[in-house]
Amino acid sequence: MIARLQNRPAAALSAGFMFRCISLGRRSGLIQTVAADDRPRQFVVQGRLAGLAKEQVCRMTLSWIRGERRRSGSFRWPKGPLPADVAVPVEAR
Repeated sequence: MIARLQNRPAAALSAGFMFRCISLGRRSGLIQTVAADDRPRQFVVQGRLAGLAKEQVCRMTLSWIRGERRRSGSFRWPKGPLPADVAVPVEAR
């Protein structure tokens, strides 16, 4: 947003994911771990336990948003894969 206001190109966003949460009502859900590029992994939690975990994720998110007014706005998020046009050659890794 600031880059646009200053007529500069915005930096590429690298946001990684850790899991997917799906709520299937208040009593059921599905949680699946994923790789940083959002590819599914094998670990899955289903049913009531997943529903409870999803509810906690929502509660923590709302709590974080409410508390954001009192903080500086910093938030940590896992880095994801680099965009294809910025990818580092295998030899350099």
